[in-house]
Amino acid sequence: HRVDSHLLVGFYPHAARTTAFPMLEVQFDSMIGRRFEQEFETIWKHALIVDLVPYKPLRPAGDEALEAEALSPRELEILMLIEDGLSNHDIAERLVVSLATVKKHINNLYSKLGVSSRTQAILRAHQLHLL
Repeated sequence: HRVDSHLLVGFYPHAARTTAFPMLEVQFDSMIGRRFEQEFETIWKHALIVDLVPYKPLRPAGDEALEAEALSPRELEILMLIEDGLSNHDIAERLVVSLATVKKHINNLYSKLGVSSRTQAILRAHQLHLL
C-alpha cells in the first residue's frame, strides 16, 4: 500500500488465514522504496491470475451439481469452519463431537470433493459455489 510518502509492504503467508502478518514501512523516495515501486509496477504490468493451489482431482470430476449435493449438512458445516481457519480440535469443541468424528467428516469431504488438503477443499467448494 502506498500511504503519502511511505509504502507499507505486507508479507502474507501462503495458504494461511491470518490477520497478523509482518509489515514493513519504507520511505517512498528511498532506494529500497523506489525498488519496491519498480518491482510492483513490473508485477502489475505483467500480471496473470495464477492459482497457487491448483485443483488436482484424486478422482475424475463428475457432474458438479451431483458432487455438491453429495455433501452432508454436517460436512458443509465443517467445511465452513475450516474456511474460518479453525483447527480440527477447535471444530470438535465447537460441534461437541470427538476429534475422530471431525477427522472422519473431513476425510469424507476430501473424497467427495476430490481433494487432498484444506486449502484445496476450500478452493473446490468455491468453484462449486458451496461457500
